[in-house]
Amino acid sequence: MLKPQALWALFAELKPRHWLLFFLIVLMLIPGIRLSAHDPEIFKAAWNSGHFFWPLLVIPAFIGSLRARILSLPRRLLLCAAVVMTLAVAIELAQLGLGRSATLDDILLTLYGVIAGSVVVLLVRARSHMQKAALMLILLGVLLTGLKPLLTETWIFLRSWQMFPVIDNFDDWSTLTRWRGSNLGITDELKLDERATYDRPDWAKQRGWLQLPLKSSPQGKGWRNAIMLTMPADWSNYKTLTIRLHLSAPAQIGVRLDDLWYIREGGEAYINRMNKSYELEEGFHELVLPEQLWTQTPSRRKLDKTEIERFILYARAVNTEITVSIAEIFLQ
Repeated sequence: MLKPQALWALFAELKPRHWLLFFLIVLMLIPGIRLSAHDPEIFKAAWNSGHFFWPLLVIPAFIGSLRARILSLPRRLLLCAAVVMTLAVAIELAQLGLGRSATLDDILLTLYGVIAGSVVVLLVRARSHMQKAALMLILLGVLLTGLKPLLTETWIFLRSWQMFPVIDNFDDWSTLTRWRGSNLGITDELKLDERATYDRPDWAKQRGWLQLPLKSSPQGKGWRNAIMLTMPADWSNYKTLTIRLHLSAPAQIGVRLDDLWYIREGGEAYINRMNKSYELEEGFHELVLPEQLWTQTPSRRKLDKTEIERFILYARAVNTEITVSIAEIFLQ
């Protein structure tokens, strides 16, 4: 059992630079914890993926190594942490300028960089094969759990520079039409004052929002409100269609891609369109539609993507009226 005197002696060995790194880690955890408290789904996802476990394994190993006098924290480690922090801050500032804010993945990515740098230095200074093996396992775990945030943030950062076309981020609604009824002919232009007024998620900061009340018909067929977007001419060159939205209540949301030839000339509806529905809970969601969904119709007829000219989002089988707030629709 570790006596209080031994514990005090352990902390007495820590120098100011050790405490600096310790508080640096704590400061990086605080925004993540606050973000998780704001949205329980973020905390649940982070917990299930093991994001909160690896620091608990690495930090005791770090303090234990100090007690064993394996390492007196060198300046190189603080330099490594400073470089990682500088890069993270630079990316965050760039993303803020492009309309994004910090997410839990951003914070964890920075934390993983500091921890990985710490473990690498510990590994270099380790004396026994047992210590090296233990540190190698910890480093492997940190790298594996940190790989997803790294790839995610790199992808989002590259996409923020508009490497992928945004069909509509609702800053300019000149091409957006709303359907007020199940009859295709009942349309009107959306008003700018219909944007969402509640708190936006981080990925929607400084962007326009579309707040759209949706309700199914009494028979559960069709829709009383939906939105329609004209697809860009080159959209067939991309592999996925992504929609980011918020639901005020659980609902079945339908996504449809239509061939305007069917609307103009008539014919079998299921032949020339893709129709996909999702059972979604209340909260924020990101729907990703892969290419396979719109190139294979229910009739198993191969559909040419160039035939599809518009995108439709609607609600189905909703008992009460809900509000769908759409942040962004883009191609990848």
